[in-house]
Amino acid sequence: MFARRQFTPLRPRPVSIQRDYAAQFERWVGYRLHPHARRVVAFIERQRARRQPQRVIVCNDPASSDILRATLADYIRWRAAVVQPGDSFCVVGRSRTDISRILPKRKLSVLPDPRWQPILVSSRTPDHCRGLNFRLALILDGDCFPHRGRALEQHWRAILPAIDLGPQSLLILCGSYRSRTRVNYFFRLVRQSRLPVLDLGSPPEESAGQSASATVTQPLTVMMFLHPGRLPVPPQFSPLRQAFLS
Repeated sequence: MFARRQFTPLRPRPVSIQRDYAAQFERWVGYRLHPHARRVVAFIERQRARRQPQRVIVCNDPASSDILRATLADYIRWRAAVVQPGDSFCVVGRSRTDISRILPKRKLSVLPDPRWQPILVSSRTPDHCRGLNFRLALILDGDCFPHRGRALEQHWRAILPAIDLGPQSLLILCGSYRSRTRVNYFFRLVRQSRLPVLDLGSPPEESAGQSASATVTQPLTVMMFLHPGRLPVPPQFSPLRQAFLS
């Protein structure tokens, strides 16, 4: 009397959701990030979400260097106060005056332990961080170190043995890259490419946006249309699933 109709389940299409890795930091800091600063923070937060040690060399744009320096200083302060409270961090700047302008005492006083957490080092005193252990390190203005960048090499050799190698460690080297300069140690580090290099002068790659997105697939819904008057058919389980349920 009634012909049974065959219905195939409809598989929903995957929904692509673009993750904003910098949203949590932006909410904490209280101001809207510059596009270059957002790009750097999102790159580091993507590495942290993958449980990888965060390492990056940032080739900044001279037009937005001041904004980027202030944002990176706030970012490392956020990591030491919220994400990893109590961890020590090292900030290397051109001079003590420059560091105190970027990280004033009123910002350092809100840290969980402001006595020993901040390790502030100038470009002319690389020995101030020797023999110390820290998880977070930020080197600003790597292209402006004295003696044609040889002082940066001394800081680099002092910071690398001191920084932790765990998944929560952070190392950011920031500076302006000029391709025609050959005598600076910062440019040599960029050309060697031993660490990920993020060039803010170039447009964002499409692969970065694809890696930042996550594909969420909704659970499969099976629509069963039974003959009227028949009992529903119990679902079929595999032998392993049946042994687990029995």
